[in-house]
Amino acid sequence: MNSNTANAIALTIEQIILQTCPCATMREMYGGSVFETAPGNSNTRVCGYFKYKNYVSLEFTHGAKLTDLGNILEGSGKTRRHIKLKDPSDVKLKNVCAF
Repeated sequence: MNSNTANAIALTIEQIILQTCPCATMREMYGGSVFETAPGNSNTRVCGYFKYKNYVSLEFTHGAKLTDLGNILEGSGKTRRHIKLKDPSDVKLKNVCAF
């Protein structure tokens, strides 16, 4: 994945999150960007995205509690789940807005 593709995916994710939750604030952390409803308060962290070599990972802090009718979320940890996005079209195909 080239940087233009990763940046396009990241921008789309940011727009969706900030439209869905206007009170969310974004900050760089852990090598990516995380979103919180109260700035600097990790207890209010909702999600984040991280750019990797072959995909952008959209990670949900409490993803295990989300309804996932299409079995799109990946991961088997106690709380977190993620979606791997390899192309900007994946944002729509994997129904990111629903989460």
